[in-house]
Amino acid sequence: MPWLVIAGFEGAVHGWWIAVLVACATALGVHVRLQPEHASRASLWLVLTEGALIVGMAGLLVEKVGTNSCGGGLAANLVEWIGGGAIYLGGGAWALQRPLRGVWALPLATVVAGGWMAAAAHLVSGGAGGCFD
Repeated sequence: MPWLVIAGFEGAVHGWWIAVLVACATALGVHVRLQPEHASRASLWLVLTEGALIVGMAGLLVEKVGTNSCGGGLAANLVEWIGGGAIYLGGGAWALQRPLRGVWALPLATVVAGGWMAAAAHLVSGGAGGCFD
């Protein structure tokens, strides 16, 4: 859902994006209703967690741009994104097991995944390069 928010700010939301956004909103609504805790508390944690994720994504972007890790090599990109995705999904799954942990551990998992991506970009041939060249 953060990607949909970012796409919305750019004015790039078209047909099927709106359908995906409606499906996500419906899933979140069902999730809130099925929680054993009060709906307002479950909604608050979802909003805080989503905000924390957006902050983490901004950290990942700053890491990628700041370390010149935007090379075009296929092998480097595979190592970066597969490893970064595994780190993020593992850390994110652990973070979301407790409500308060999601607020601090989700951005941390994103930034650690960005660190992996920056390191892999400089260790694997073709991964390092300027982002705005």
